[in-house]
Amino acid sequence: MSQKSGCALYTGKYGNTTLSTFLDRNPPIKTKVVTARPKIPLYTEEIREAKREHRAAERRWRTSKSVADFNLFKVLKNRVTYLLNKAKSAFLSNFVDMNDDNQSFDH
Repeated sequence: MSQKSGCALYTGKYGNTTLSTFLDRNPPIKTKVVTARPKIPLYTEEIREAKREHRAAERRWRTSKSVADFNLFKVLKNRVTYLLNKAKSAFLSNFVDMNDDNQSFDH
């Protein structure tokens, strides 16, 4: 017995009219373009983990509406902000230090 694909079995058993009706009712598959972006050098594993905890705390607070969960969410949100600001500051300081001799002023 030969192997037939699901579509071949479907058309063989029920005919092309059923398949045509199905395809007419359902929209075609959409293609999406995804832009590959380079990794941000200041985005560390510590920041990634803090954001994960922050999002989990937000979901917990939104489902429970508890004041304790909201306070935990705020603390974790502030921690992510602190870590991002610290990483940005260190990255930009390092960038400036590396390029301080490469100043070009057109006056």
